[in-house]
Amino acid sequence: MATQVYPFAVAGEVAASMLPNWDFADGYTTTIPETNLAPRDAARRILERPPAWIEALLGLRNLLVAPFGLKGRSRHDENVIGGFPVIGRSPGGIVLGLDDKHLNFRISITVRPTGDGSSVVAMLSVVGTNNLLGRAYLAFVTPFHRVIVPAMLARVSLASMVN
Repeated sequence: MATQVYPFAVAGEVAASMLPNWDFADGYTTTIPETNLAPRDAARRILERPPAWIEALLGLRNLLVAPFGLKGRSRHDENVIGGFPVIGRSPGGIVLGLDDKHLNFRISITVRPTGDGSSVVAMLSVVGTNNLLGRAYLAFVTPFHRVIVPAMLARVSLASMVN
């Protein structure tokens, strides 16, 4: 059975709390059949092993942006998940992000048990552009983002079915 992932609008004040000068924000949610998933583990399930087609797109992205001096994904360590630095934690969520010369972004992943043996996992993306290159980059990647993020979020449920 396919995992259902649903988009939701991110309130402006929520986006501004993550990134004051934001230009783009969206969110997606799914429900998983478990109640004890930590936000860090959810982030690892979502971000660390993307499908091959997403890895190929990210590799192409890195080749295309290298001449512009834009940052690629960071190496894995305790404070990096899926190539993205961890910049905040709470009992119910984790925030990853990066500030670059062209844009700044934040990814928030929250896990909320529902009380019926499942949890709602939400993933918010907030981006603020810093210049013309950032605005052009955002315009180019947004259509891909809207396909990639739900596909990656669906993996949090797939992983829970295997564990």
